[in-house]
Amino acid sequence: MDGVLVDTMKLHYIAWKKLLEEKGFKKFTKQLYLSFAGMKTLEILQMFKKKHHLKINPELDAKRKEELVYFSEMTLF
Repeated sequence: MDGVLVDTMKLHYIAWKKLLEEKGFKKFTKQLYLSFAGMKTLEILQMFKKKHHLKINPELDAKRKEELVYFSEMTLF
């Protein structure tokens, strides 16, 4: 129901920003976030690893990203 009944886009944006900052990527913007909307988490992590030469373990960092999403703060549409 993510994106249908509840709005979690902001929460995912914050989680991605935090995760990538942990990895040393400080240039994360909403425009960049929107550029990979709809992609799978593992694909996004692999892209950042390759394109920005970050130390990313896609499987572990996918779990970390989900830990950073504070679903308790989501809002209904």
